[in-house]
Amino acid sequence: YNVAIKCATITPDEGRMEEFKLKQMWKSPNGTIRNILNGTVFREPIICKNVPRLIPGWTKPICIGRHAFGDQYKATD
Repeated sequence: YNVAIKCATITPDEGRMEEFKLKQMWKSPNGTIRNILNGTVFREPIICKNVPRLIPGWTKPICIGRHAFGDQYKATD
């Protein structure tokens, strides 16, 4: 169907910082992605040169979308 899905990521809290030995409490990865995409409006492809193309010969664009859970936006409390 030409679709890929990126599942939700964990926003670190104090417990996760200790568990994963993080040096700082990073902002929400989901919020970061949402802000890069400017919400769900896709204006142009986002090319990530550091992400390898794992399917040889793949030439079609990959679109990224997201959904909110419980009407959560801006990833702030």
